[in-house]
Amino acid sequence: MADTATTTPAKKKVTKPKVPAAHPKYVDMIRAALESLKERGGSSRQAILKYIMANYKVGNDVNSINAHLKMALKNGVKKGALKQAKGTGANMSD
Repeated sequence: MADTATTTPAKKKVTKPKVPAAHPKYVDMIRAALESLKERGGSSRQAILKYIMANYKVGNDVNSINAHLKMALKNGVKKGALKQAKGTGANMSD
């Protein structure tokens, strides 16, 4: 008797191609929100979140969107793509 475990070829894992998001990058959405809101002292994270949810197809999970927004704000400020008007940190209290 032959051992069937060694003679059968291993199955290859089929991966689905990654589907692009239905919205632009968060940094681009933040820039659009800031330009649209036109507040002199800068816009709040809550106002930016409200604008993004109203104008882009990002889903309905506010917690997930808020987490992505906070990371994008932190990285944008760190890289110099965005300028922080007041405070420190994403919620301005850190």
